[in-house]
Amino acid sequence: MSYSFEQLIMFEAVSRLGSFTLAAQEVYRAKSAVSHGVRALEESLGLKLLERSTRSVKLTAEGELIITQAHQILHASHILEQLAKDLNGEHEANLTLVVDGAAPVNQIMKAVRQLTQMPIETKIKVIVEHLHKVRDRFESEQACMMVTFGFSNVKDLENIELPPVELILVAHKDHPLAGYTMPLAKSSLKEFIELSVADCIDDPLRLHNDLSFSSDHLIEVSDFSLKKQALLGAVGFGWLPRHLIEDELKTGTLVPLKLIDQSNRWLSPQLVYRNTPPLGTVGRN
Repeated sequence: MSYSFEQLIMFEAVSRLGSFTLAAQEVYRAKSAVSHGVRALEESLGLKLLERSTRSVKLTAEGELIITQAHQILHASHILEQLAKDLNGEHEANLTLVVDGAAPVNQIMKAVRQLTQMPIETKIKVIVEHLHKVRDRFESEQACMMVTFGFSNVKDLENIELPPVELILVAHKDHPLAGYTMPLAKSSLKEFIELSVADCIDDPLRLHNDLSFSSDHLIEVSDFSLKKQALLGAVGFGWLPRHLIEDELKTGTLVPLKLIDQSNRWLSPQLVYRNTPPLGTVGRN
């Protein structure tokens, strides 16, 4: 039995992305080279690892078991590589950060900009996701850090509490709700269109469950940017982080809605990072 480390990298990329084309782009190899590498791995192991069709690529039952071990091998290699670089005083080759879209991304990008002005060759990648998908992407990308909400300590991960994020219930100044001067009951909102980021209501982290009004008219959007655009179009009402709408609140384009039982909500973001392997020089900065 003889297989190469590169073949494991190719196999992991194909299984994660579900595409030889996308995997080839990620590992900077020709599609034919990736296909040949995965085929050689299958022949070496004597197992069929992937079900191939013209539309998709999926793991076989054997592939599901092998990919688990492949992840451990690749992770161990990453730890060894990072340790060697730290001992040699070198910067890490890659730094991947996954950020929840509700977090103050502008502040995070300022920190990234400061890093890019340093004399480093580290490739920095910032990915924006939402809710539990942040953690899913953190694992699938084997990212170094993530900014998320409601994190509970787990093995090999540490976290730093960041300043809380204020959520404000708003509607456009021309929306009927903007004309209400008295505090609103939740029941009175059900007849209006409620805007929500997809997965908020069924979020397994249960962070946003108290933000829903169970409206009879619900529109789900993919992210906070699109939600903001919908609100600016007077489509409905919904929660947005204050840092995303400071200008619109100042000009009165978006109007805060008053609720009987508290008009604002607060979420506590955390910067989570791996201690195995430990952060490299750039990540620590």
